[in-house]
Amino acid sequence: MTTGHLSGHSKAFIPISYIACSTIVLFIAGLAGVLRAGVWAAGILAAAFLITPVIIAVKGKIEYKSFIPGTTLIFFIGTVIWLFLATRDAAVIHTDDFSHWYKICKIMHCESAFPTTPDLAFPSYTPGTAVWIYFITSLMGFSADNCFFAQGLINICALTSLFSLTDKMVGKTKIFAQLFLTTSAITLCAVTENTYVLLVDVPLGLTACAAFILILSDTKRDMRFAVTLASLLTLVMLIKASGALFVIAGIALLFITGRKSSLKTCITATAITAACAIALPALYLARSKKYYGDLANTQQGLSTARFLSLYSSKSPENIKDTVVFYLKSIFMTGMPSTQIIVIWIALFGLFVILMVSKHNKTVLYKENKLVLIFSLVLLFVFWGALLATYLFSMEVREANGEFLASFNRYNGTIAIIVLGMLVRQVTRNTEKMKNVSAHPAVYITSAVTIFAVGIIFFNFTYLLGCRNYECDEAYYTAGPWDVCMKYIPEINEYNECRYMVVYDESVFEDDFRNKLEWMMVVHLRSIHMRFVGMDEFINGEVSEDDWDYIGRCDYIVAFGDGQFEELLKTYISPDTHVYLNDV
Repeated sequence: MTTGHLSGHSKAFIPISYIACSTIVLFIAGLAGVLRAGVWAAGILAAAFLITPVIIAVKGKIEYKSFIPGTTLIFFIGTVIWLFLATRDAAVIHTDDFSHWYKICKIMHCESAFPTTPDLAFPSYTPGTAVWIYFITSLMGFSADNCFFAQGLINICALTSLFSLTDKMVGKTKIFAQLFLTTSAITLCAVTENTYVLLVDVPLGLTACAAFILILSDTKRDMRFAVTLASLLTLVMLIKASGALFVIAGIALLFITGRKSSLKTCITATAITAACAIALPALYLARSKKYYGDLANTQQGLSTARFLSLYSSKSPENIKDTVVFYLKSIFMTGMPSTQIIVIWIALFGLFVILMVSKHNKTVLYKENKLVLIFSLVLLFVFWGALLATYLFSMEVREANGEFLASFNRYNGTIAIIVLGMLVRQVTRNTEKMKNVSAHPAVYITSAVTIFAVGIIFFNFTYLLGCRNYECDEAYYTAGPWDVCMKYIPEINEYNECRYMVVYDESVFEDDFRNKLEWMMVVHLRSIHMRFVGMDEFINGEVSEDDWDYIGRCDYIVAFGDGQFEELLKTYISPDTHVYLNDV
């Protein structure tokens, strides 16, 4: 039902529609405790998406050429090939991947079920992307690079929806428009994070943008359109809890752009979205509560009690400093992040398009006005919700007058959406220009401009593959991953073994211990770990509690040079298993 051949909307939405439907099926299978069966169901669904249009064509109801997407298919296949090659041998490099995103993928793959073991640190996070990654890695084999490839597919399929804007174009206009959209896609993927992390900020923004484009572009609002839209908005909600804002925005846009004749479709789409987007996360949280107890006491738990507790723990001065610093980070010209700058550039671009269409009295003036107002309202509501997150859901060390945790990353999501709306309106307004001969020049100019913005503000080395990607954040490092994968046998099943990790601080960078703590929990699947520096042994600074733990631990894991072996033998029991690694 969600294919373009049956619903009447663009074939460019087929890839992201399939991922949305498959993710929902896999999510339901996970809730039912039959996640492995969900893989078969998602495979059957894939066959249906591929075979249905062929059957219809054979019966003569549509022409074969009508379901061959042409350049859209070239974009899709080309980017998938690039993604596969770029992610080969990619390592887990981000702290948040160690603490949750990669960890939950490994837990689900090893157990073929939603997590129940204590090593999951954030049980309130819905595993929307994780179930899709589970599906792909069940087919390809589990590894870090295959996880990155699987999540990258979500981004590519969401970006393919941009090419729905060229369906009615012909000749040079279509070629140059698709060149502009390809360039825009490259830039959108660089706005926040990169291809080599499993954080969900990019999939969240791109999927929400695809849903908004579908609402704005599809004039045939039948029941099948309602199902397609509902699946996309449900995927947005399953990716991250903050996606609720974009789901509400999508429903609002649906009714604003609807007519009396499409009221039934709007109501149906809203009902299906509400049922899935509310019920599925609620059932997952109920399931997590069964296994993990009161989620209000867990990290990132969603509860009024936790929010009020964190807020009340801050002094009035802390709150004031956080608010002032937050507003300065957005509105002061001396300290904006690159994501904030791009947001303002995109809004300025939408304003210019509106003024030009008003001056020329084009048919798209009302649409341009709607998109600009929608983007502004969504942006300021998002900023308000983000400020509430810093005040109510983060500790002082994460949100204060000098630091706002993940500020750039969170704003990257809304930057993707606003910039995506600008890309859409540039394409739409150029298409409606009466001077057809000027179309190629406008698209080339737009492509060069958006690519220049990306080059100036963002890191495009992600295009060169993981081995050539230049990390520019302190918490990006492959050091712990490389060391663990090279020297320590990986354990997939959760265990209660006790580990003492000893490392030589002089061999590694300053933040190695922090990364190593998260990495070892993922790699060895045990939460019973302690960490001590070799200098603490040499200088006699090991606490009595740590000495007691050493006497009871099952494994000593040591990172450093050759002196470790003789030194450690003087401290530990000969019965203790030891991994000694000369790094």
